[in-house]
Amino acid sequence: MAEILSERRGAIGILTLSQPDRLNALTLAMWCSLADEVSSLAADGTVRAIVLRGAGQDAFSAGADISEFPENRATSGDAEGYSTAVARALRAIAQARRPTIAMLHGVCSGGGAGIAAACSLRFADDRLRFAIRAARLGVVYEIEAIGPLTHLVGPSVALDILLSGRTVQGEEALRVGLVNAVVSTEELEEHVANYAGQLEANAPISMEAALLAVRATSEALAAELLAELEELKSIAIESDDFREGVRAFLEKRQPRFRGE
Repeated sequence: MAEILSERRGAIGILTLSQPDRLNALTLAMWCSLADEVSSLAADGTVRAIVLRGAGQDAFSAGADISEFPENRATSGDAEGYSTAVARALRAIAQARRPTIAMLHGVCSGGGAGIAAACSLRFADDRLRFAIRAARLGVVYEIEAIGPLTHLVGPSVALDILLSGRTVQGEEALRVGLVNAVVSTEELEEHVANYAGQLEANAPISMEAALLAVRATSEALAAELLAELEELKSIAIESDDFREGVRAFLEKRQPRFRGE
């Protein structure tokens, strides 16, 4: 069953994106649940850090479950509701007053990449495949995903990733600042557990202040640009290109976009 699994290991909260038969693709229900689970752990005074991971060993998350798109993003109203759920989940992660750690193994694309970028820290295995393929689907991603990515790697690298839709692998991800460390698949879980253990021993107020200070440097967004972005979202969801992107994905073929 597609779901968000929540558990505690001492003072560390662990959230698992669980739909392993679809590379942990995120359903609308999972996006909604993710926001609630992150907020619940972040509000718990006994939690020192939150780890986000994917079920199994093949993927952190392949992103949104596109098989739902014909039903859940068919109209501008549906799309707006879907986008609101995604944005709410990403904001919950980015604004959590507890360090959030993304444990990235294998595939990390689309909405999964947005979740990773929204986290405070990212540790990856050497099989990492990071990609945001909005340009190949005809969709417009939420600023809650693009803003953190840009803050991590800078505008030029962010545009390269977004415009090309190409895959960024482990060593490049480390070089451009997308991840904090790359280790072997066998070492990843222990590496993250040890790092989370260090945070568990640190002063909570000091860590909270560090999160807020760093966040304050990246949240000055131009209102007029955000308004234009919202307009583009509406245009994209009603476009022929969006319908073609979804059809091509489901039919496992290259899309033929026309810019309309």
